[in-house]
Amino acid sequence: MAPLLWPLGAIILFYALRYIYIPKPLPGIPYNRLSYFMPWGDLLSLGISFFARGEVFRWFNTRSHHHRSHIFQVFIPSFSTSSPVLVVTDPAEVRDIVTRRLSSIDRSRLMALWFGFLAPGASIGMPSGGSFRALRWVWNSMLSPVFLGNVTGPRIRDTALSLVELWSLKSGTQQCSPLEACGDLRLSTLEAMMGLLLGRELGMLETEISDLKRAEDGEKLWPWRRGRPEAQPRHFYRDFSLTLTCLDWVTQGVSPTVYSWVFRHLFWPFQRAQKNVEASLQRVVNDARQKLGGEEKAASYPISALELVLERATLRPQTEEIVSDAALRSEVIELLITGHETTASSIGWALKYLADDQTVQERLHEEMLRFLPESAITPTSEQIMTTHLPYLDAFIEETLRYSCTGPISFREATQDCTVLGHRIPSRTPIVLMTQDVTHREATYLEQNLKSAPSHLASTNTPKNGSDTVPPLNQFYPERWLNTNGGFDPKAVFSLPFSAGLKGCFGSKIAMMEMRIFLAVLVWNFRFAKLDAGLSGYGSLDGLTRKPSCCYALPIPRRGRVTDGINMSRTRLPPLCEDVLAK
Repeated sequence: MAPLLWPLGAIILFYALRYIYIPKPLPGIPYNRLSYFMPWGDLLSLGISFFARGEVFRWFNTRSHHHRSHIFQVFIPSFSTSSPVLVVTDPAEVRDIVTRRLSSIDRSRLMALWFGFLAPGASIGMPSGGSFRALRWVWNSMLSPVFLGNVTGPRIRDTALSLVELWSLKSGTQQCSPLEACGDLRLSTLEAMMGLLLGRELGMLETEISDLKRAEDGEKLWPWRRGRPEAQPRHFYRDFSLTLTCLDWVTQGVSPTVYSWVFRHLFWPFQRAQKNVEASLQRVVNDARQKLGGEEKAASYPISALELVLERATLRPQTEEIVSDAALRSEVIELLITGHETTASSIGWALKYLADDQTVQERLHEEMLRFLPESAITPTSEQIMTTHLPYLDAFIEETLRYSCTGPISFREATQDCTVLGHRIPSRTPIVLMTQDVTHREATYLEQNLKSAPSHLASTNTPKNGSDTVPPLNQFYPERWLNTNGGFDPKAVFSLPFSAGLKGCFGSKIAMMEMRIFLAVLVWNFRFAKLDAGLSGYGSLDGLTRKPSCCYALPIPRRGRVTDGINMSRTRLPPLCEDVLAK
């Protein structure tokens, strides 16, 4: 009798867990019946896709093709145990939801749970309400044309020139061997975001450049000498990277709540890293407040977004809460994370496309030679941003479309609503696929759903590219050019930054970063085609969809690199001083 108790207990436990973790499906919407009867739902299938190929976003698109429907439901206990997760892949419906239906479908509480781990007061986790709009009003000042032209552009160009210098040194020391590009790109975009947000210099690129120059001179760099003050940027970057790694675990783990608790209370390296990062940021906030209240305020234009935000907040006394020290640190951390990860991933994909298609690369370079000033010196940020470069615009848009760096948006029904003809109850988690990672031309939307408002009003929406040549699964920047050779931003349906009030806040800055970085890199380097083993297109999905294999072989263009990097660059105060926890 006793041996029978074990299998009986296992069966009871199995069905008890299934009852707890798997909610009832929504009627009329496709789902995987086998997953519905398992206590882990679709989590096992999703996990296999991640551990086998490093991909998560593609899994949602392949499920859509499997069900032959633009709307389906999945059972993911880590997202929700009270309701199945609704997935919508129809482009017109996604656009309608993010632009017109914010009152009934808002940003998911899951975003607050994830980003609240590092930035509890950040706008990315806020519902659409008074606090969110007040916070956006204050921070919108960093998107003004004056700030973008006077501060953001020059900061990005200075960082891009530092990357050019770093890669020119590496190209000489590695004797034409491919270099791993993603790490340097993440450093560069983080440096740029530090400069425009805080008016401070992290110094990681300069430290790398200094080490390479010392090595060229034959100086041996002992580990304990690497850095008296130079080591501090490494310490900050190490701590910041550790917090991002922990955030990846929280977003991809089985239980975000459990992972957050473990890291906050039991994992002392994270506690130390978070303390160091917040101490560095708090020092910058204190300096900005001191400058705002001192004689320097009227003497110069703010050199950072933080100073501009504090200055604008004085216009509305009721905004004191959203510019508290904790709120400012949270928003800065959120912007640092989202601002450098997404852009670095997109530029990494762009370099792969340039190397694999030399025709595209040469056409891009020829356009820059034709329209930018004839000089060996790298063009200024103002020249890059104001010059008409249609093929560069087309290349950037095609890179964003084809790479699908951020193809997903998490939403939640805040009241009963209708999606593609189906009644969706309140508090249902919704995953919107703003881009199709598989690049398939799916036309299997059921006929009875084409009467949905989004499809009735879709005559003025951009076409989805189904009638373009070549097909969407091919990288082809020319699809964004009209018959006159001009750039047409509506040539193909694409939502790389989502849209609407809850779309990407920093999309303007991201586009500036991509335009300036790519212009500076292509102006100074030719990227050689790599062997098949180093030019794969696998992805590693986390906060963004980044290339799992990102190598580049930058070959300096004669007479360009030396002149470009010898130009004077604005030096900012260092971010890191003796504030790191011992």
